[in-house]
Amino acid sequence: MKRTTSWVWALLLGLTLSLGLAACGTPQISFEPPQPTQEQSEPDRDAESSRESGLLQDSALPEGTQSIEDAQERITPDEEGYALGYLGDVLRTEFFDMRVDSARTCMEFDGVVPDAGKKLLVAEITLYNYTDYAQPMFNTDFEIWWDEQEGEAYEDAWDFPVYGVDEETGEYYNLSDQQLPVEWEFPIHETRTGTLLYQVPEGSSTYSVAFMEYFEDGTTGNLYEVRFSAPMAQ
Repeated sequence: MKRTTSWVWALLLGLTLSLGLAACGTPQISFEPPQPTQEQSEPDRDAESSRESGLLQDSALPEGTQSIEDAQERITPDEEGYALGYLGDVLRTEFFDMRVDSARTCMEFDGVVPDAGKKLLVAEITLYNYTDYAQPMFNTDFEIWWDEQEGEAYEDAWDFPVYGVDEETGEYYNLSDQQLPVEWEFPIHETRTGTLLYQVPEGSSTYSVAFMEYFEDGTTGNLYEVRFSAPMAQ
């Protein structure tokens, strides 16, 4: 059974809330993202190549960090299809291994600043494609959950990574070169490390990076959650 492809990803993006972030040297992006077409959701190979250059190999991890492909323990889903881990744990999904290496919050990251009442959450994640198939990857694969704030419904306490939308072309783009690409193909038996950048409520303190398996036939699989606190960077 195969992963979702770009048309499903485009549909998911159409369900996101509007973002109101501004980045130094980037256009203002406080607007409702347009519904992308099939053509818009296809990856731009030249842009994809340049975006992938921002992804670090496992050798760029902090000294002493074990290579994810050599990890001796991997967390797999229980009988109910749920897997819970914490920072540094390796979770094995149907398509890849994932590990959130570190997380912090801040009020500015690489020129990106949050809306009033918000802060940025920066999570470094390492992925390893252990399968024998190239995997389609999207920034919307990884949601952020937070402890619901006063007056906020539990089902609203989440978001996708931040991104921008070109008003003329409708194309999606990252706000920082350090972010994982908006869309990319994950080669067989390769490892990638990159940044997940989110906007979260300023009063939040507990977070989870979550991944749900989605398949082309419209079905869903297991749910993977990495739970952590993220201190404010000095």
